[in-house]
Amino acid sequence: MRRLVRRIYRLAMLVICVRRNVIFHRDLHVSRGSLTTAPRRLEIGRNVIVGIHARIAVDGKIGDGCLFSSHVGVIGRCDHDHTKSEPSSARTPGLIATRSRIARNTA
Repeated sequence: MRRLVRRIYRLAMLVICVRRNVIFHRDLHVSRGSLTTAPRRLEIGRNVIVGIHARIAVDGKIGDGCLFSSHVGVIGRCDHDHTKSEPSSARTPGLIATRSRIARNTA
């Protein structure tokens, strides 16, 4: 019985938290409150875990075995383009803008 409830919960999380244009494997684990979507296409590899209240909204490919922490956001490279005429979030009072690299290919 417990196994059935767990399986139903995992399927419900996939239906609720994984939105349009996302291709994923059955072993994707998405925690409550998370949102995974893509403007055009996002491929998610095997054994990927997305933490609580994480937001992934990007086109591309997430490799096998990736782990996304809780309360993290992943966006596309042009979503906050500083060359656009809109006000930059880096100049907004109270916000700190830094440049970070999440990972790189070492192979």
